[in-house]
Amino acid sequence: MDLSHLKTGLIISLFIILYGFTLGIIFGAFEEDIKENYRSRAETVLDETYKGDTALLDKTVSKAWEFLKHAHTHALGLGPISLLLIIVLSFLQMPGKLKFYTGLAVSIGSLGYPVYWTVASVIAPTSGNHEAARESLWWMAQPTAGLCFLGLIVIIFYAFKSIPCCKKQ
Repeated sequence: MDLSHLKTGLIISLFIILYGFTLGIIFGAFEEDIKENYRSRAETVLDETYKGDTALLDKTVSKAWEFLKHAHTHALGLGPISLLLIIVLSFLQMPGKLKFYTGLAVSIGSLGYPVYWTVASVIAPTSGNHEAARESLWWMAQPTAGLCFLGLIVIIFYAFKSIPCCKKQ
């Protein structure tokens, strides 16, 4: 197992897990404060952005809180997955630079998606529409998910290459 090319990806993966746990701790300590902050920010734009529609404001504030919970869930799912994928990567026979970039793709992709949900959560209350907030961040969600997926495909390809029955004789 050679981790020399994978240190950056490993550190990012551990940071993702820390990010997820930190969000959980913040939820436990400040859930009501966060919800109240979302509500008060949304109320500052009630007339011009929500056109006085308090039902839409309530729905958007509720969705903003859900988005933040998605960030927590994705961080605690993708962080360990990226860590495991990088450990698998360390056992594969492939060029060092490719290992480095594959580990980077998996870890950055895994970090980017929870960050996307966090940013969507923060901008939703003042956007007037939770769907618009999410859609405005497609440039963050799609490339990071794509990076993670691409890294996974590379790992699967090299894993199959290393299985004796799949090697060219």
